Amino acid sequence: MRIGGPQLNLYPGKSIAEVKPLPVVYDLVFRVEDDRPVFVFSAYDDMANEILPNAPIVTELILEHEGIGGFVSSPDSLGFDGIFTSCEPLYPLARFSSWRTEVPEKIIGIVGEHDWTPAVRLACSLSVLFAMAKNARVISNSLGLEQLAMFDTVCLEGTSGYSLTARLSSAASKWISENLQESIDVAQSAMVVAMGQMWSRFCTGDCRVFKNGNGMGIVLEAGSACGINVESSELDKSDEPGTTSGWNFESCNVDTSIQQITLLAGLCAILQLVRERLS
Repeated sequence: MRIGGPQLNLYPGKSIAEVKPLPVVYDLVFRVEDDRPVFVFSAYDDMANEILPNAPIVTELILEHEGIGGFVSSPDSLGFDGIFTSCEPLYPLARFSSWRTEVPEKIIGIVGEHDWTPAVRLACSLSVLFAMAKNARVISNSLGLEQLAMFDTVCLEGTSGYSLTARLSSAASKWISENLQESIDVAQSAMVVAMGQMWSRFCTGDCRVFKNGNGMGIVLEAGSACGINVESSELDKSDEPGTTSGWNFESCNVDTSIQQITLLAGLCAILQLVRERLS
């Protein structure tokens, strides 16, 4: 699959993971607009618009999840069934566009069962976008924006079928480690809003954000024993967390699309705070 088109590769022979600090490739923001929680995905036009509708990852997700629709990739719409729509760009970068989508509302079927399709459609769309971004070529930018995190998600039915990982930059990890309580508060608020939008039996106790055992990192939980945490090995690398390398977040027992989206909302809220404070 060709991703990135005719972009200038300033780092020939190097993958994204090898370029540090990495110039921004994409960004995912969680915010509330007119009391509605939304995600805004931003990326270079060439990357976003060249995702093939029959790419292997797209085909596999369509087979796995009936009813999510086909994958749309255009200047106006992005994702399965065009779930993301074009909006005002978040960053003044040439050819760097933004698409937004509202977090899906609770939908109850005639027998009282949830219709998970809207949440699954969002999770699957993000999974494709994250996967494609890993193959995008690196571009420099005059604003000096850094890629604060690279996400990787899975969308399969079954236990831990919606696992996710997040690799944070050194700068983001260091800022969070120095501002743990503020990061916790922001993540907690975002997760409560996101899950409350999607889950009719939600209670605020379902979302918890707290310092991990040694007080050096944070844990985000979206249900009983379901969450995402900094790998302990990452915290042991330095007496000053985040100064030698970025944190890697690993998930545990993320069984549903709602849980995955909720955890992403919390992480994205923290990262947006980091970007604002570091700018």
